[in-house]
Amino acid sequence: MNLLEKRGTIGSKDKRKQADDKRLEEYKNNPGGNARDAFERSQTGGVSEVSNSMGPKGILLLIVVALILYVLFG
Repeated sequence: MNLLEKRGTIGSKDKRKQADDKRLEEYKNNPGGNARDAFERSQTGGVSEVSNSMGPKGILLLIVVALILYVLFG
């Protein structure tokens, strides 16, 4: 066993690869679901797109506004 295996970096890469393989297998087994997901994402946008475009201050502002709306109307 080498040093990388002891530290766990190889194992984490294996888990990531297994997750990617599982996701790809699901896409192959259910192409209609993949198309539906892509269509819905194109209509509404993804959360990652919003968070990547705003930055930390924008995300904080969004969270604060969401909490205020939840307290007022929830």
